[in-house]
Amino acid sequence: MSGKIILDLGGGFFVIDEGQAADFAAKYFPHLEMDSIRITNKLSPKILVVAPNKRLSWQYHFRRAEIWKIVAGIVGVKTSLTDKEGDVQSLVPGDYIHVPVSVDCDIAFPTFGHSMYPEISNGDKVGYKFIKDWSFFNYGMKYLIVTEEQRMVKYLKRSTIEGNVLLTSRNEDYEDIEMPVSSIRSILQVRYICKTEM
Repeated sequence: MSGKIILDLGGGFFVIDEGQAADFAAKYFPHLEMDSIRITNKLSPKILVVAPNKRLSWQYHFRRAEIWKIVAGIVGVKTSLTDKEGDVQSLVPGDYIHVPVSVDCDIAFPTFGHSMYPEISNGDKVGYKFIKDWSFFNYGMKYLIVTEEQRMVKYLKRSTIEGNVLLTSRNEDYEDIEMPVSSIRSILQVRYICKTEM
């Protein structure tokens, strides 16, 4: 691959020619379709090198998203959907992380379980928006459903039973749930999934 190298004392990066973006994606992101990698109309592949015990500056992504893959070494990464740095995640070669363009969410935290796999993996950080108007639901979207005793991320679908909603999973090993709307305490729409695939 060809391109240019930019270096400083803390590391540097190798900018890959955009004409080689498809080859770059096939090598480093073979499990992803080009359309999912091409987050904007422009794809700017780079190889980033960080010196041991050095760090990059805290960055905001208002105009572009990024997908990273760790190819060598153990890397400490902090992400957040607010302006405050999150906890350090230790990533190893083969791990991925998706850094979003700014999103409209009220709260974000790691989400655990397997019912929405592979769309939401165990431990992915998910950003949510509180839904205040329950006069109608945007059926088919993903929501965090909060009841008196349970928290679950599901697709919210129209039920044939009046006063109920149907909660479905991405993972076919999990059965659908008929739930009375009166049992729900809070509904939060999934606005962003920060993938950390191990």
